[in-house]
Amino acid sequence: MKFKKPPAHEFIGFLISMPFIGWYVNYILYGERIYQDLNLWLVSFTILFALAIISWYLHFRYHSYITSLYPGL
Repeated sequence: MKFKKPPAHEFIGFLISMPFIGWYVNYILYGERIYQDLNLWLVSFTILFALAIISWYLHFRYHSYITSLYPGL
């Protein structure tokens, strides 16, 4: 499987929105504790960001594959 480079606007949009999504998810999970515990940010945000990048890239690859199979969609 070759690495396929996603369009720049999709990647930049992901990078801009991810900190807000990460903050929101951490706030839902941990409440006000996110403002007091630095380790929570270092561990939780890193894991969340890694999972988000993997998920986003797999979605991009799947979308590209479906588009190549059915170009009329």
